[in-house]
Amino acid sequence: DDDGAWTAGTATLPQWVQNTLSTPAAIIQVVMQAGGSFAAPVDFDVQYYDGATWQTAWSETGLSWTNGEEKTFTSP
Repeated sequence: DDDGAWTAGTATLPQWVQNTLSTPAAIIQVVMQAGGSFAAPVDFDVQYYDGATWQTAWSETGLSWTNGEEKTFTSP
């Protein structure tokens, strides 16, 4: 399903994606699919806004991908 698909228009780093939910929800899982070995994150943070600042819920680092590979990341 491509409803959540996102592609950067540039290779400039850092990049981020924001999704505003209509009601509060716990994000316990993130699924990503690589567009290619250079079209997927090596590191990323899952963050939330606590009303004053952005807080990091969890981070993934040192990732490697193959073209089209899908990975599921679950909150620790």
